[in-house]
Amino acid sequence: MKLSADFNFDTEEKILNKLDPREIENSINNTLKNKKEIEILVRRFGIGGKSPETLGSIGKTFKVTRERIRQIEKDILKKIDESVVLNDIFLLLEKTITSQKGIITTSALERSLKIKDLESKTFLKIILESSSKIKKIKNSQINECWLLKEYTPSIILKIVNLAENILGTIKKPIEKRQLVDSIINSKQLLNEKGSPDSKFVESLLLCAKNIGRTSEGQLGLIKWGIVNPRNTRDKAFVVLKQTKKPLHYKNLTELIKKANFSPKRVSIEAVHNELIRDKRFVLIGRGIYALKKWGYKPGTVSEVIEEILKEKNAPMHKNDIIKKVLERRFVKKNTVLLNLQEKPQFVRVKRAVYELRKN
Repeated sequence: MKLSADFNFDTEEKILNKLDPREIENSINNTLKNKKEIEILVRRFGIGGKSPETLGSIGKTFKVTRERIRQIEKDILKKIDESVVLNDIFLLLEKTITSQKGIITTSALERSLKIKDLESKTFLKIILESSSKIKKIKNSQINECWLLKEYTPSIILKIVNLAENILGTIKKPIEKRQLVDSIINSKQLLNEKGSPDSKFVESLLLCAKNIGRTSEGQLGLIKWGIVNPRNTRDKAFVVLKQTKKPLHYKNLTELIKKANFSPKRVSIEAVHNELIRDKRFVLIGRGIYALKKWGYKPGTVSEVIEEILKEKNAPMHKNDIIKKVLERRFVKKNTVLLNLQEKPQFVRVKRAVYELRKN
């Protein structure tokens, strides 16, 4: 069965309606007509909300070997694949996978087809397993996905390994386009015959178990906190990075809760403690934290003033000092003035002009 040029995509909504579990079940029953085959299909896939059964357990019922049940199952799926009644559904699935450059995860396919209930998911799996044009791929590095193009499992695994190695070497998330280009242009892939194009590689990366996206859309290893934040400090880092501005730890806690990283409860106290301990965060005001990578440095207000005067290497007017301090700290102007007037390391050389005390 192949995607026909005569397939009318305007009828897609009507075909989606055919994904109704009852209609598919009737179509399959009319296709098989054999009660034994229907029972085997029901038990193998868990139709009706039951748990799927093994080949062995079904074989015991019919007093045949598990291999015989496997052969019967293969024949059942072939009959479904050749069913004229289900032709439109097969074509819709092929069209949907084609739109994703030839590969798509089960969950993404379900979302695309607006399939949510368990029964509909079960019948979708039966149709997918039956298709002679659509292949299932699943292993320790790839989530369950469905492949339309004729790429070998070894090529697919090689691409995923390349992606993981590149990210592991760089040790930070990168733009999707950059990662795809690095894979396509790698020597390992250039030597392969019939290598996939960049669009396919891009879609394949979405199927990789060990690769995920940051909140900004960059790709990285799922074990990295910035990609898959598990602890409080990583969640705080991701939220601050996404917000792109300093936040009070109470406001930051609320944003972490809204982000729904996990069902685990996050407390204000826990967030504050992690912000204090983690060197990625800098306290720049009363309870207000920023990311160190934004150019902020740790230190008291007096230490910030010292740094500013050292950078200038000349006396400065108090207003200029205040302006510079407020660029680095969320404090009141009076706080800066009190430090200038009371800390012994600062000397007023003339009206409202200060410099560092010389040793």
